Parts: sequence; C-alpha cells; structure tokens
Amino acid sequence: MLKTVKLWAVSSIHHTDEGKLFQEYTKRFRFNFDQIEIKDHNNTTSDLLKLIKKMTPSEQLILLDEHGKENTTFDFCEFLNKISQNNQTPVFLIGGHNGHHPDIKKCAHHVMSLSKMTLPHLLARVFLVEQLYRCQQIFLNHPYHRQ
Repeated sequence: MLKTVKLWAVSSIHHTDEGKLFQEYTKRFRFNFDQIEIKDHNNTTSDLLKLIKKMTPSEQLILLDEHGKENTTFDFCEFLNKISQNNQTPVFLIGGHNGHHPDIKKCAHHVMSLSKMTLPHLLARVFLVEQLYRCQQIFLNHPYHRQ
C-alpha cells in the first residue's frame, strides 16, 4: 500500500463544487496526501520546473494528459502497487486549460490518460482522487469496488 501520494495541479479547486467532492475522497485516504496548487499565470512552466528540480530520486512524476497511456482501474492499481513496492512516491501533475508545456513533458517518468475524452482540469482532479481511493479499497479487499 502506498505511504504517500503527491498531487501538483495548476489552479485552485477550493471554493468550487468540485472541491467539495475532492475533499470527500481525500479525507478517506489512509495514506499521506500532499497537494500543491500552482497559480495559472505566465510563469507557470517555470514554477513547475522549479518543483521538478526539487524532486527526490524516489519520486515518480506522472503527467495526466489526454494523449497518455490509458489504463483500466486494475491496471492503475497495479501501477501504484509497483511504485509502492519500489518504495517510490507517485507525483501526479494535472495541467491547466492549456495542458502541459513540452519542457514539462520531457521531465515525466510516465504520461497517463484518465480518459479518451478531454476532461476539465478540476474534474480530472476529482476523477484521480476517486481512483486513488478505489485502489486503496481494492488493496484492503473492501467491497467499495464491484466487478
């Protein structure tokens, strides 16, 4: 089971309807959840590159992008399990309305898609935390996930 998951996201989810649902899932996590919100402005790429340079070797940068690798829920859980077994920390990055700058994409260890459809970045955050919660429950053999 994961010890820590990090989420870096462009823009704020607080004080939004999506934020309420986001909080409902994150408060159920049995692992540490660290979130950094990056202000969407002209220097967003520079701000993100500074964060990336501070990453430790045990952190895996995972870009969420509509053109990334698609997974089933079980594929995603297995991916997280492998990261956990290697004592690594996943760092998910959700971009803003313009997506990810090519310089950011070059730094990614993995590029993953949540859906073939384009998702608004706030809904992508809710979708991600729900899937993280679902994987947690699968690892715990809890009946939350039904096949």
